[in-house]
Amino acid sequence: MSHDYEYLRWSIPAVYEHADSITLAVDKDCRTWHGKEFSISDDFFDWLKAFDVQSKIKIYRDDFYVSSLLPLENDTRERNMLAEFMGRDEGWHIQVDADEVFVDFKSFVDSLSKVEKSRFLLEQTLMICADYVGLLKSLPSGGILQEKEKGWYFPVATNRPYYSAVRNIDSSIEIKTQSRILHLWYGRTREEVIKKIANTGHNHKKDKFYQCPELYMKLWDFLDEQTCPFFKALHPAFFDSGFKLSYCKYGDVHELIDLCKQSTKEADDGFGKLSGKKALVAKIWKKISRFLKKPKSKKIRQELRKAGF
Repeated sequence: MSHDYEYLRWSIPAVYEHADSITLAVDKDCRTWHGKEFSISDDFFDWLKAFDVQSKIKIYRDDFYVSSLLPLENDTRERNMLAEFMGRDEGWHIQVDADEVFVDFKSFVDSLSKVEKSRFLLEQTLMICADYVGLLKSLPSGGILQEKEKGWYFPVATNRPYYSAVRNIDSSIEIKTQSRILHLWYGRTREEVIKKIANTGHNHKKDKFYQCPELYMKLWDFLDEQTCPFFKALHPAFFDSGFKLSYCKYGDVHELIDLCKQSTKEADDGFGKLSGKKALVAKIWKKISRFLKKPKSKKIRQELRKAGF
């Protein structure tokens, strides 16, 4: 955790009941992956202590900044150090950022239980994915959400936590679940958005979005309930990738989480809840797409079907 630590007041309660243990990683000198300093208020630690009634939460302090490494390399390094601290062979490792909130963590845990029924699957290196919905901007009466029509999947859990590039693991099998994660992302003040862009692991890239964030903040300023239908995304990398923006009316984050629960997609076909001819087309496309995607072995496909994926 770093400058985003306040969002843990949302993300920790979302998983607390069904998590065996929770470990928060923080740089011992309070530096980001870029080497920039940050601070954490005593009030947050007071809240954390009062909230942790079951003594599940640990804080892991270490040196997570190496000046010779790129920010994304420091990111990957921290994930591996955290995995080592928690015990690489100690069950499922679920890693999420401070501003990533599970909409229904129990359903995700239930998905992991399905996998555990297959000894064969557990012998493989697995990456269990959730479908992300990003809060791109908060407005007085709601917010602008960024979603992907067929699911915006990121790996969040693994049984072999040996990370090769950020969340990714080489030679692993990806399993998509119906679980969703609300990424609070840019749903914050303008100043906080600029700070987030400046401290993200990606901003070493030669990309105007990261090098000149003010250019894109002008687009962010322009976004509202009326203008969002004219955008596919804010970042140019997402323009042609099936993304869409939509306005969602809600009162607070709790209400937004409930709305995300109601709109949970059927992740196994990627088309959401459909009926009639659309459902038939989706079912046919699902069968065809199996031959177009990178093939899994017959045994893996069989075990995934048995497990309900």
